Amino acid sequence: MVLLGIDPGYRNLGYCLVRTNNGTSHAEILQKGTLSLKTAKDWTIGLPKLVGQLVDKIQTQPKIVAIEMISWYGKRKGVLALAHLAGAVAGPFVATGSVIKYFPASMVKQATLDYPAPKNFNEHEADALSLCRLALAQEDDRETKLDGKAKTAKRRS
Repeated sequence: MVLLGIDPGYRNLGYCLVRTNNGTSHAEILQKGTLSLKTAKDWTIGLPKLVGQLVDKIQTQPKIVAIEMISWYGKRKGVLALAHLAGAVAGPFVATGSVIKYFPASMVKQATLDYPAPKNFNEHEADALSLCRLALAQEDDRETKLDGKAKTAKRRS
């Protein structure tokens, strides 16, 4: 399964694309990076370019795209802008059939503390990797629950 983690921000957008084999928790990092705008004020103009760059860089269609959920911090105007950014980066992947999952920043930060990224990752790439890990853990938990229900149903019949 291929997962894409995206850490959206005004100036820096971190991403990490990983592949995992079903039944294992080992994830192979396929791609990682940080896309940047020159200034935070440029985000409204640069957003289409930023999203286009992200889509162009992703060589493998992800099954799941995990995006950091926008939390309330700072000015309301800023929160709305970040929410638009998160939606804009999700759009192209929704259009191609990926499942979108949002995770709160507090979960992402805790996952990053619990399982640090490799030293060659910057803060944005580390958060993107943590998003992949969170989505994978959620997916594994869902599969475990589904497997348990299937086994229970077989025993009853």
